[in-house]
Amino acid sequence: MNTITKVYVAGLLLLIAIPFYGQDIKVTPTDLTKTYQGPKNEAQVDFVSAHPALKFRENNGEETQAPQKREDGKYVYTCICHVENRNKFVFNIIVQGATAEMSLQVYIEEHQHYIYNIDVAEIHATLGDIKMVKPNVIIPTENTSIVTVTTDYNKLIVESITGEKVDGPKLNNNGAVIYEFTFNLSTPESRQIQRGLKFSADGIDFKTFDLGTLSPKGGKEIAVVVLQSSCYQSNINRAQQSFINGLYAEAYYIYKKIIETDECEDKPSDLSEDKKRLEKMNDLGKVLQHARKCYEKAESFKNDGVMDSCRYYHDEAYKYRNYILKNNSSDAYCLEYNRIYQTFIRQEALRTVTVSGKTVNNVRMDVNGNHLPVEGVYIVLSAHKRDTKKVNGVEVPSPGDEIEGERRVLGQSAADGSFSVFVPRNNKKTIYVLHFTADKNFSPKSYSIDFTPKDDKNTKDLIIKLTPKKLNDYNN
Repeated sequence: MNTITKVYVAGLLLLIAIPFYGQDIKVTPTDLTKTYQGPKNEAQVDFVSAHPALKFRENNGEETQAPQKREDGKYVYTCICHVENRNKFVFNIIVQGATAEMSLQVYIEEHQHYIYNIDVAEIHATLGDIKMVKPNVIIPTENTSIVTVTTDYNKLIVESITGEKVDGPKLNNNGAVIYEFTFNLSTPESRQIQRGLKFSADGIDFKTFDLGTLSPKGGKEIAVVVLQSSCYQSNINRAQQSFINGLYAEAYYIYKKIIETDECEDKPSDLSEDKKRLEKMNDLGKVLQHARKCYEKAESFKNDGVMDSCRYYHDEAYKYRNYILKNNSSDAYCLEYNRIYQTFIRQEALRTVTVSGKTVNNVRMDVNGNHLPVEGVYIVLSAHKRDTKKVNGVEVPSPGDEIEGERRVLGQSAADGSFSVFVPRNNKKTIYVLHFTADKNFSPKSYSIDFTPKDDKNTKDLIIKLTPKKLNDYNN
């Protein structure tokens, strides 16, 4: 980006002073675990920066307070977010007097307190045009010549090759940055000296501009354009912004383009770190895609009432999202859907009990005397009217007549015989029964081993001993 607008009129370079400086904004989450102690339906986001004049515009209209200076010299910008009706917020972070702007997506819930660090670094500046715009300015002072340099960059370094001191930088009435040199021409010898100015935007690379000899009562005006642009760095900034907002595929393609093409002439020779970031963005993009697909499958199984598969894919999506959060702890999508997952787990814990164990061969064993596993056994759920039976003279709950239309398959045993299913909790009217069978449709003649879970207890390490001959007889 050019930090100054150039207009050529009748061969002269005119400067339109626009105080824009190229800067890079980097946002890093530093603590997303603190607790906000304020009122209900509120949360707090703090932005900590060494920069005293940041501006924040939040898309929902939330106001960010004026910065408070800390003892360490940094400034804290605080936003109290109202989370009664929404939890997603988008903060546009702006550096005053600069073109730099960063957009940050935040997902936050009641009484959470997030802290982000904001670093503002200037992009490397280079010299552009150095142009004589007024070669013959009249100066009212005898034996004096004044050379004025106009720019929009207040960190421009300007030196006289003959040692005159600079007056500036200072602003004129139009907001342009002015540097002035006053030359003493009181002797004939001083009027014969070849004059010149040296310019640098970064203190390293200097350019010399020849003024020739100067005349008393004569002045000159020079315009200097400073470029604070970097094709490569600008794209890196875009990729980093995409990363912090969880747009990994977008970040990947930005890295890929600037690394593998010659679009940016200022591409550095050492690309090793950016190549690592390219690989990481590719990895995170694929993981995010897996997380989304697993969530969609979980919801599909939930709609079909197949809760064991629903839980499996919810667990998988949760695992993938946590991997992403290890790399980007403020990923708004992962934080939001992890919260949905926690709600799902709490609700399922209230509605269901877990039954897990193994289906094994009742006849055959290995050399250690362990029953061999039986793979592919269907676990079928049936619902029954609550009844009672007497056990040792005491009436206990018992499944009665089956309720039609409630039967469904919960899952199958794995190659090692293991299974884990979620069973609705028994209630005052209904008791649920599990049937371990080779018959997916569980017809009346099906061979099965039945198990009735407890009303409110999870069951682990349940061993279902099946007779394969009976299973085979049925299959035949």
